[in-house]
Amino acid sequence: MVVVLSANGSGQHNQGRRNGKPNVLFVSVDDLGCTLGCYQDVVAQTPNIDRWSAQGTCFLPAYNQLPLCNPTRAPVMTGLRPDQIKVYELDRRFRDDVSDVVTLSQAFQKAGYFAARVVKVYHYNVPAAIGTDGRCPSATPCR
Repeated sequence: MVVVLSANGSGQHNQGRRNGKPNVLFVSVDDLGCTLGCYQDVVAQTPNIDRWSAQGTCFLPAYNQLPLCNPTRAPVMTGLRPDQIKVYELDRRFRDDVSDVVTLSQAFQKAGYFAARVVKVYHYNVPAAIGTDGRCPSATPCR
């Protein structure tokens, strides 16, 4: 998993700032590994991500908690280890054990930011049960 966190506080991209806060873009990519120029991959040609990396923070070394997407993303979003949130598999919801944890996106919302996501961040039995509250869209219970 690759995570890019970019905060821009100056120049032409500064027009979207509110209340003097920098714009923040959080990008999380599954299954990419270290096949990026910023990770010294000699074959990869990734100029845009490399530029983001040079302007922001590139985590070297960076490790994931477990070799599955949900147990890797949930700790990033909660700041808690998989053994604390009991997420070891794809269909596990961290809120089952830590219902009151404030996620990264919730922390930004509480600080007055607009937070949105594109595609999945939390697995929630995707695509059968899409939603950040962990409920199935139909009356059928989620697995």
